[in-house]
Amino acid sequence: MIAAAHALGGADAARAMARGADTPDELVSRLHEAGWTAGRLRAFRDACRAEGGRWPLAVSDDIRAGIGPAQLHAWVGRCEALLALDAVEAGVRDHSRPLDREDLRLMAERPPHHGSVG
Repeated sequence: MIAAAHALGGADAARAMARGADTPDELVSRLHEAGWTAGRLRAFRDACRAEGGRWPLAVSDDIRAGIGPAQLHAWVGRCEALLALDAVEAGVRDHSRPLDREDLRLMAERPPHHGSVG
């Protein structure tokens, strides 16, 4: 599934998946054959987050054509587990990592019953 490869490693990883894959296990194997090892994907993930971006990457509808969002989410989640990319330090947010757009949006949200704060 090219869309899952794109979510994990961007356009370069998706290009490496010209043959596609029928299972997440096969996708991980094909990515590895193309040089997209767990270490390389981990470095890509960390670089995305260091730049304030999200990882896994969002996949546009044209790349995801014919695949539902839930199916893509399941594939990416399984690949993350197979590659141990889901084993990120949970809990406290790394204070040195810059806030991304989503963090800023969430910080700006206030429930209606809180009124104007500040």
